[in-house]
Amino acid sequence: MIELHTPAEAAELLKVSRDTVYTLIHTRELPSVKIRGQYRVRGIDLENYISEALGWEA
Repeated sequence: MIELHTPAEAAELLKVSRDTVYTLIHTRELPSVKIRGQYRVRGIDLENYISEALGWEA
């Protein structure tokens, strides 16, 4: 099963504000899907974002 997070959950995991997550989504720095008008972020995309931010290989 694919792990999906709301922007609020993603913000908590990344230790940033929800607005920051929305900015990352809108600038396409953080991949997301929109389901019935609501954004969701896959867990693997959060892991990849963190790895890239730290300069680690994903």
